[in-house]
Amino acid sequence: MKKTLLFVTLLMLAGTPLWGENYTLKGNMDAAIRYELQEQIRTDGGIKKLVLSFVIPQSFTSPTYSQKIEGFQAAFSPEPQNRAESRDKRGNLVLTATWYTVPATVDVRLSCRADSKTHLTTLETRAPFPLQNPGPEFTDYLTPTEQVQADDPRIRKLAAELTKGVTTEYDAVQRIVSWVVDNVRYVTPPVRYDALYSLESGKGNCQNYSHLSAALLRSVGIPTRIVVGVTLNQPYDISWKQGVLTFKMGQGRHSWIEAWFPDLGWVPFDPQNSVLFVSNRFIRIETGR
Repeated sequence: MKKTLLFVTLLMLAGTPLWGENYTLKGNMDAAIRYELQEQIRTDGGIKKLVLSFVIPQSFTSPTYSQKIEGFQAAFSPEPQNRAESRDKRGNLVLTATWYTVPATVDVRLSCRADSKTHLTTLETRAPFPLQNPGPEFTDYLTPTEQVQADDPRIRKLAAELTKGVTTEYDAVQRIVSWVVDNVRYVTPPVRYDALYSLESGKGNCQNYSHLSAALLRSVGIPTRIVVGVTLNQPYDISWKQGVLTFKMGQGRHSWIEAWFPDLGWVPFDPQNSVLFVSNRFIRIETGR
């Protein structure tokens, strides 16, 4: 039942026809990131109450990726009449700002420091497949939603085919996430953002990749949650015997997933372009169903 987690990224090269190559990466990647978000909200004279809410990024540790958040600040101009912090049902820390005397414009500035680290080392998991009774605390991450149609017969059929004969959770996750990486083509904006759209069309953006992966994984009993955060466009280089490979993503909002292993906890995966890890160019902000 002993299985080794490998970390494999897929590089898709544009051209006709499309083709890809798989690379196994090893080592650690560290980054110190200064994150800042600026927005301006304009209102009209008919609004009597304005409420803005923002998820505050938190420190997070997993076997493959960790981030440490320090110095979070939220500045508003003008200042709200009330501001409060609370936890939502998914454990996200939410800042809510309220104006009872509504200004014509509100300037918002959120900032923090994120020290992130990707650990590309060999991991071992003995988690069996199928999983045995993960527990009631994981019910939400096994349940279908409007965007994650884990109970659809087409989703169930494909997931069952991909995991046929599998005896470890690692193999089940690897087969499903690899299938999504290899069979969905990135487009933006997509017509829809749900799992079935990507299954039927073979297209989607980062949300589609996450929703389809989560639907397939949940349908075979693997708790999976959606992660939303930010990626940076600064590339990173990987040395290999033939020279240097350069990897780069777009900068902005991004979605990926985390799957739960009973002996590892929540482990992040990015089914849009890397199979078994997220890089230190990611800032994790919130999780959901």
